[in-house]
Amino acid sequence: MRPWLNVQSSVISFRNVIVHYTPESDVDFIHSKKMEKKLRAKITESPFYKKTESFVARRAMSYSCAEWAINTTLKFVDEYCKILNIRNKFKKINLSKRCT
Repeated sequence: MRPWLNVQSSVISFRNVIVHYTPESDVDFIHSKKMEKKLRAKITESPFYKKTESFVARRAMSYSCAEWAINTTLKFVDEYCKILNIRNKFKKINLSKRCT
């Protein structure tokens, strides 16, 4: 998958759900379930919450999620810099090689 598609489909969607979060109504619950399906294989959930807790509000709030979001965004920036043939100021930043 192209880095910009991963940023657009996952990171930005996750950001929007977090920023515009309201206590889960039926509509919000549907968004949370969709986000959980997108991110389940990409992050490790917080060990501090039960599986019955809200995914977006509780279980996704983990170091693993932050690490994934940052590294996914850095991959996007790297690809963007290559296309524009400019220096990537963030090239040295990488939290982990294991994130996708």
